[in-house]
Amino acid sequence: MPDPEWGGCKQKARTMSNISLSATMKTSLLSLQNTQSLYDQTQERLVSGKKVNNPVDDPANYYSAATLTNRANALEGRLDNMAQAVQSIKAADNGIQAMQSILESMQAVVESAMSTAEDAVEEREALGIKYNELLVQLEGFANDSAYGGINLIKEEQSQEVQMGEKYGDSVFTVKGFHVEGSSEVKDGEVAAVSTGNLPASWFLDNDGNASTAANIATRYSFVINRVEDPTDVVGIKAYGTDATSASGHEVYWGTTGDYRIQLSEVLSQIETVGDMLDTRAKLLSYDQSTISLREDYTSEFVLTLEEGADQLILADMNEEAANLLALQTSQQLGVQGLSLANQQTQNVLQILG
Repeated sequence: MPDPEWGGCKQKARTMSNISLSATMKTSLLSLQNTQSLYDQTQERLVSGKKVNNPVDDPANYYSAATLTNRANALEGRLDNMAQAVQSIKAADNGIQAMQSILESMQAVVESAMSTAEDAVEEREALGIKYNELLVQLEGFANDSAYGGINLIKEEQSQEVQMGEKYGDSVFTVKGFHVEGSSEVKDGEVAAVSTGNLPASWFLDNDGNASTAANIATRYSFVINRVEDPTDVVGIKAYGTDATSASGHEVYWGTTGDYRIQLSEVLSQIETVGDMLDTRAKLLSYDQSTISLREDYTSEFVLTLEEGADQLILADMNEEAANLLALQTSQQLGVQGLSLANQQTQNVLQILG
């Protein structure tokens, strides 16, 4: 037995499909439907601010804009990497400047010792202890100059800076260097540099042959190698508290007669190390300048890419607002046209009635 409800639905479907509209009403209805579609599209553009919201709207512009946006996003990620590299260089430069200040103080102490009377042994000894206390601060500042796990003053560490859109496309390397010194004053004295803390490059020259740099380093309490020849080590000797027990890395200041000659050598060592630190600071500043220039360029280029993407997909809000007003007017006219067409049909019914 057939379901009465199913039969009723079939009857309703036949009734709806049998409804016929006049040509005028069909034209008015189609016009309203088109207007509504354009109205919905315009509203979406006003809400999103884009004239291309998906590939269907404009495949060419959509995918071109996506490509430009992806490139801009990739370069923005590189900007973070560049900024961190600059901070690493600044941390190293701060450490170098602090070390230079210590060297200046050490130089002042040595000059004070040179100006003492020949028999002022105790005064020079007291100045020597103060000198040693300053000397160990050099290693402390070097160790404290790390940033983000990288210390450009220790262990010849380097930092790779990714500058291209893709990883490895454009890489700039910031090369660090190494200073080594004792970090403790014990019984007034400072130990010699330990070879166990020196980088491997100090034991071999560029040709792979054994280098004397590491052995030379043990003759001092603070060392740095030259930029032009990494195997050439310069350093500063510590103050030795006793003339008879002073080791090769120490100089005793209390001796009468030749103490000024010895202190002059110490002054020369301080100046040489200071010059080496200045050279290293200049090289790092050149690296910072290079990265900063690339950072500025990348920032401008990111803006260019973003503007290009916007030009492809962003809507003109004034134009879309004007379109919306025009479509609202068109909708009202369409409704009135449909009403007039319906009125004509009703007039025919009245005549027939």
